[in-house]
Amino acid sequence: MYFKSLYRSYFIRLEKEEIYAKCFENGNWIKLDPNVGLDENFAVVSINVKDTNLMLNNWFDKQTIKRINPLDHSRTVLSDFFVFEEVIRNIAKVLNDKWWTTRAMFIICIGYELKGGINEIEARALRDAAEHAGAKEVHIILNHISCTVHRADDLYEALIQVYGKSNRKKNKVLKKLDM
Repeated sequence: MYFKSLYRSYFIRLEKEEIYAKCFENGNWIKLDPNVGLDENFAVVSINVKDTNLMLNNWFDKQTIKRINPLDHSRTVLSDFFVFEEVIRNIAKVLNDKWWTTRAMFIICIGYELKGGINEIEARALRDAAEHAGAKEVHIILNHISCTVHRADDLYEALIQVYGKSNRKKNKVLKKLDM
């Protein structure tokens, strides 16, 4: 049972002006400004936290030379893959209350309208960014579903009911919930 306590699931809602992230197991949540600061080596060193239930002491608040929004593009989900990957990795690190996790599930909701929807390449980029942040399972939800935080809790409960079964069954659950 100890290893089951190391399992973590995250809900991440992407907006043009904010990123909302929540960990289902411990209830920690955070709202971020997607504009992140880069240093001279193009590493993410500054992230603006709008609101949170955590005590963060100047978390990622260092001197920067450039600010970039990895979600600011008119057509695609990501304008900068590597910066978004670092942001997701740092979100998972700060929301986790354990020093190590065995398995993580990410539910990523795109909360703004995309011209023409999301294609396979963009979905793969989101999935790769989450997998590099430590995810074993990634579920992507589009805007037309209007996934709120309360709806995310229902989705999480449905995914846990079929946990350990094939992905086909998980897809059936997502279709049943109109996701």
